[in-house]
Amino acid sequence: MRMVSVPGLARAASPTLEQVVRERGPLRGADLEALALAVARTLTGLHGADAAHGNLTPATVLLTPVGPRVHAPAPREGRDPADDMLAWGRLVVFAATGDTGAAPPPGMIDRPLRDLVERALDPDARARPTALHVFATLLEDRAGSARRARPGPLLAGGAGVTVVAAVVAGAVLAGRPDGAPAPPLERSQAPAAATALLSDAFDDTRSGWPRDGDGRYRDGRYTGRVSAAHQAVWLWRSQPVMPRRVLVSATVRVTAGAAGVFCLGQRLGDRGRPSLYELLVGPGGVTLAHRRDGVAEPLVRGGAALTGEHRLRALCEVTDAGATRLALWVDGVKRADRTEPTRPAFAGGSGMVGLAVARTGPGAAEATFDDFAAGEHR
Repeated sequence: MRMVSVPGLARAASPTLEQVVRERGPLRGADLEALALAVARTLTGLHGADAAHGNLTPATVLLTPVGPRVHAPAPREGRDPADDMLAWGRLVVFAATGDTGAAPPPGMIDRPLRDLVERALDPDARARPTALHVFATLLEDRAGSARRARPGPLLAGGAGVTVVAAVVAGAVLAGRPDGAPAPPLERSQAPAAATALLSDAFDDTRSGWPRDGDGRYRDGRYTGRVSAAHQAVWLWRSQPVMPRRVLVSATVRVTAGAAGVFCLGQRLGDRGRPSLYELLVGPGGVTLAHRRDGVAEPLVRGGAALTGEHRLRALCEVTDAGATRLALWVDGVKRADRTEPTRPAFAGGSGMVGLAVARTGPGAAEATFDDFAAGEHR
């Protein structure tokens, strides 16, 4: 028996979802989606820690001043994540209808949430979606929809995400040897991780990320900063050995410079001379770079400016043929895909993953991150 610390779990007294729906009526539109997303995020953290809730009901979801939280379960072995997903589907139906019926009435829940709920309610546990799949699907839908309204006052702080105003248009970059953009690639659905290994919504300031001059927790997010005296900063927390095919995602708001994620990292104990791959966005568009002993070698660079907040999803793969593939989706649109003939030389495992902030000019660089996740992609 063990205790698991997961962002989104709560113990404080607050009105429950059951009480709010009974007193104020069902949730609609963005409020409903914010609830579904917040609970899926919490389940993603639990399931990624090899735990399950086992008692997810309208009475155990609390609507706190900072948004929906799931009442922390009592420690008990033998719970099944698939049962949590069935409970998640029933929870969303209740929130939308005020009823505990097994299926949502037509028109009460919009797609893609409706499709996810129907799959979660499947009698066959093997057919139900994982919490990470649900979370990633809803998050990408929010980031990519310019028409969706923001959550109302009831759940405004709940999902821990911001609706992006529009999908960023522009060429997809397929790396060429000179680093120049290649002709646009077709729009491609961003992949989802098959197995969650690491996730963090940054609600818990003790979750293990640096808290020195390079990084800090603030308002449920995490900020990384690199001063004018340095070129870049790489931030990570303790993590399991990553697979050869890893999917890394994060919501990134660039304030200055460029920012994103890194993967296949080694020798990170020496802060001055790391070797890793960076997948960044910023005013200069997309940058994929191989940093060897601290020196960046651009592999792909250019495209439309990407300022403000974006959802990034990066695929990093060490192939059986001994090559390294990097692909980056921004707000659900593939923006870069590059295969390098060389394979990273790791002392063990397949390298580390984390967050990256890099200077692009004479001044400092800074970015804010939310909803970081990494997992195996099959």
